[in-house]
Amino acid sequence: MKHLIFSDVHGNLEALEALLVQIQKERPDRIFFLGDAVGYGANPSECVHQIAEIADLVLAGNHDYAAAGLTSLEFFNPLARQAMLWTQSELLPDEKLYLASLPVIIHLPQLCLVHSSPREPKKWHYILTEQDAAENFPFFTSPICFIGHSHRVQIMLTDRAGNCWQSLDQSILLEEGYRYIINVGSVGQPRDYDPRGAYCIYEENSHQKRIQIYRFEYNISKTQHKIIQAGLPYPLAERLSFGI
Repeated sequence: MKHLIFSDVHGNLEALEALLVQIQKERPDRIFFLGDAVGYGANPSECVHQIAEIADLVLAGNHDYAAAGLTSLEFFNPLARQAMLWTQSELLPDEKLYLASLPVIIHLPQLCLVHSSPREPKKWHYILTEQDAAENFPFFTSPICFIGHSHRVQIMLTDRAGNCWQSLDQSILLEEGYRYIINVGSVGQPRDYDPRGAYCIYEENSHQKRIQIYRFEYNISKTQHKIIQAGLPYPLAERLSFGI
């Protein structure tokens, strides 16, 4: 069984279209989206519809809930707030209702899927450090939890003794008795100093289970032009060149 997991498209249609090319090459059995279809980018509606069409499971992120009026903009930074107000004005009522209907966490027999963290998923906590990960392992029972939200690819794991650490490998074989929190990174606004979009392949068979992170190029300049033409804040376009 081959799963493709992606997150944080943020209205970046060019990045999403480039991901679709990767999906055609990968031919996964199932596709999971971990939230934040909208926010920051200039094509929120198109991204909402495209993701709904291709993904077997779709989660909501904080920007999706904010667009639907379910999350306050109080804790959004000024750039994110300005972009969200614009996004709210662009989305149709049915699109907002769809975003409002999405879950923020899904527990499957062998997988946990969540946008932010399994601990209080609607409070949008970040998992950035080994300590953050250690605090979250008790909140899911499956061997693996896939997350997004921080826009940074990260692989955290814990052993039977409760030791927790980060793996710097982008491809790992899963070990029996270990548990994993995998941040799949961002398709549309990476923040790990790599401007390429990111996605994750989780492949399992009778012999082994493997996690692999992949990066892909997309037309950044076209996305930047759209952001500027829409009147969105210039830094939201500029940052895409640097993956910050």
